[in-house]
Amino acid sequence: MKMQDLWGVVRRREYRAYFLLIVVTYAYILLSASFSQPHLFALTGLGIVYALTGPFGEEYCQRHASSWPIVLAYFVEQLTISGVILFLSQGTAFLLLTPLVAFSVVLLPRRGVAPMCGLLLLLLVLVDWSVGQSWRFILLTSLPMLASFAFMIAFTEALHEEARAHAALDEAHQRLREYSAQIETLATLAERNRLAREIHDHVGHYLTTITIQLEAARTVLEENPALTSRSIEKALGLAREGLSQIRSSVASLRTLPTENRSLPEALADLVREAQTEDSVVSLCVPDTLPQLSAQIKFTLYRVAQEGLTNARKHAHADHIELILDCPQVSQVTLRVKDDGVGSLSTTGGFGLLGARERVHALGGQLRTESLPGQGFFLEVELPL
Repeated sequence: MKMQDLWGVVRRREYRAYFLLIVVTYAYILLSASFSQPHLFALTGLGIVYALTGPFGEEYCQRHASSWPIVLAYFVEQLTISGVILFLSQGTAFLLLTPLVAFSVVLLPRRGVAPMCGLLLLLLVLVDWSVGQSWRFILLTSLPMLASFAFMIAFTEALHEEARAHAALDEAHQRLREYSAQIETLATLAERNRLAREIHDHVGHYLTTITIQLEAARTVLEENPALTSRSIEKALGLAREGLSQIRSSVASLRTLPTENRSLPEALADLVREAQTEDSVVSLCVPDTLPQLSAQIKFTLYRVAQEGLTNARKHAHADHIELILDCPQVSQVTLRVKDDGVGSLSTTGGFGLLGARERVHALGGQLRTESLPGQGFFLEVELPL
């Protein structure tokens, strides 16, 4: 943050205070002594120059803060004009020295403020001595000036810190707005991924099951009409259930198949849906399970659903096993095994990718194993 941006917060107050100080000083000069007309014109002209070059020159120096010759020329000009006004007013314009203290706090490094105050005090002493003031008077005048310089330094530092705090607050608000935009973008991406997984898990599961049932019906269409009718009826039932699930998901965007029922009950429904005449699906669950959070139940359900869908779709297995276990108090596992054709690749498609994302989001691990002719094995471990 540039110095002019910091000081710009209080610049209007600075200008008003500066011009008010000059007016008060000149009122005091005119009331304290009488001057000849040329003398008065000289004081007035120098006062106007001092009033214009003070704040506007300080602003110009702030814009060229790295140029020390400009800053040095500015202070030489201000010291010269204030010294002449101080001399012509016989020392009564001493208040004009205080703005230079404030300007030195703004424009000079911290170690330069004290020398500037000393120089201003020396200027006042020299003017009072040149106009014939006693040393007692000079001492009594210098001590209040030192106090006023100290007050001006503290006051200017306070204004400076206030400006810095305002600037820092504005920057913090800007960063907060940027962070909010980033969080919103990440949340949107996360929601897109979640919806993609939900669409795959819902629609993909039901369409795969319906396809398998219809293919089975077509295979035995002429040989076994009764079995064909049962397969078609099951496919129709799954189609109706899938349509109901999709409508519910569109309405709420967060349908949880594990709500209001236990995980073994939800898995049992999956197993019943997966049963066909060509393959047997078995479910093994422990007698007791620890309390599972809604996220863990939902994740295990979706992984089981994906494992069964892949087994029915690709494995051509005679037997599929779904095993839920809790080998440790702090861990739950789910395994899906089949005796199908197997595969050289275990990375899987989008379904397994979504399952891994769900599992990793809960700090768990997903492992797959497969070889041609030796079936497919999927295992999930989730911490409780």
